[in-house]
Amino acid sequence: MRCFLAIAFTVHLLIATASAVPPLINYQGYLSNSAGVPLDTTVAMRVSIFPDSTGGTSNWSETYASVLVTDWLFHLQLGSLVPISDLFADSTLWLAVRVGTNAEMTPRQRLTAEPWAYRVWSVDGATGGTVTGDFSIIGSGSIGDGNTVTGSQSLAVGRTNVATGANSVCFGRGNRVRGDYSSVLGGGGATDIDSNSANGFAAVVAGGRGNDADGGYAVLGGGNVNRIQSAASYSTLGGGYLNDIGGDYTVIGGGSSNDADGNYSVVCGGVANWVSGTEGVVVGGANNFAGINGFVGGGRDNMAQGPYSVICGGDSNNTSLEGGSVLGGVHNTAGGYYSTVAGGRQNTASARYSFAAGRRANANDAGAFVWADSTDATLSSPGINTFSVRASGGIRMWTSAAADVGVTLLAGDNTWNSVCDSTLKTKLGRVDGRELLNKLMALPVYRWHHKHGDPQLQHIGPMAQDFWNQFHAGGDSMKISTIDPDGVALAAIQELAKRTEQLEMRNERLESEIRELRARLDQWALRN
Repeated sequence: MRCFLAIAFTVHLLIATASAVPPLINYQGYLSNSAGVPLDTTVAMRVSIFPDSTGGTSNWSETYASVLVTDWLFHLQLGSLVPISDLFADSTLWLAVRVGTNAEMTPRQRLTAEPWAYRVWSVDGATGGTVTGDFSIIGSGSIGDGNTVTGSQSLAVGRTNVATGANSVCFGRGNRVRGDYSSVLGGGGATDIDSNSANGFAAVVAGGRGNDADGGYAVLGGGNVNRIQSAASYSTLGGGYLNDIGGDYTVIGGGSSNDADGNYSVVCGGVANWVSGTEGVVVGGANNFAGINGFVGGGRDNMAQGPYSVICGGDSNNTSLEGGSVLGGVHNTAGGYYSTVAGGRQNTASARYSFAAGRRANANDAGAFVWADSTDATLSSPGINTFSVRASGGIRMWTSAAADVGVTLLAGDNTWNSVCDSTLKTKLGRVDGRELLNKLMALPVYRWHHKHGDPQLQHIGPMAQDFWNQFHAGGDSMKISTIDPDGVALAAIQELAKRTEQLEMRNERLESEIRELRARLDQWALRN
């Protein structure tokens, strides 16, 4: 059977990032008999590719034992039986077809541009040859002008880049990658000052200008003139300007002119902040300092010098010893071990476990608490473990949610005033003065001092148990309130006043009777 072949040749190039290009080329054609009648049949077919239009030895061939022809159309996938290797290194190739035992059909068909896209597969697998021009990869490679690649399996892309580290990558302009498994992903410039460098093992510079990642496993995101020192391994610098890391496992998020020298330390941002100690943190602000395990939340000119000390913010605050804390404010100092300044201005907690707050409060003694108001005057602690408060506007202390039970100390006064408004009380009845006076007369009164107090500090008064047994007033039998003895005394005074009034009235009657008797005696004496 003599056949005629009309060929429609197509190539479909598939590109995928996660897998290699399929090693197949689609090929379609039309098959008819010598009279031009379309065929519907099954035939054997051999397809070959030659370097010449006639004669020669084929570079590749593939035989199909059973090709289905339907309404004279057939379809093949070249490379499905015999892999197509690097055929398309040559610029001129010809395709020849033989059907069954017939002679090779003539003329051969010259392959046009589409099949050469198949070489994408060889580049994807890094097994191809050399592509001429500015791009060349043989083991290591370079794309661009003036790049130097001496590290094995390394790549430089851009201009005047240097990749000397093994398995390294260098992009951009004028950048340097000297560490093995390290990368500069972009940026740089025409001068050495502008160039980025990744010199540590497995270090990365993502971009920017003038950045250096010299520590092992260091990551530098970008910015300008930032540095991770060679002694700083596993550290990260996000960006910004003129920042420097000198500690292992350390982070600078950004900002300008920040330094993080302690291991495991952090500077989130800001300007001219410095962490010198292990595990110190400065969140932001300007000109702040944190030592070992120190923390500065922000603000400016704050110094958390003591280990484990904290400054939350503010301006010109200072902690100098272990465990000190300043919560904020201006010009405050926590200078004692574990001392605290809650905030305010010009306060000092200079002794161990001392506390100061307000304005010009000085807790100079261990365990002292000093709370000063807004008055521009110094209030100092009088001794160790003392509690001092300056409230020139008065003090109010409430023991109920409605703020209707409690005491006040009025401005300029030195006595406590209990809330005694009759509208806030429930009256249970009047007391019997005679009964209270009799009980008061039976109440033992002692001179005493507290067992754990100063023996020289003596008091006069009853015991709480005796007072409770006589009057059953107050919270319980272990305490005496300040108001109940006053009430007992007032009731007793009223009873005594009543008795005095009765005695005075009796005396007046007696004196009147005496005067009357004297007058009678005088009259009797005159008559006799």
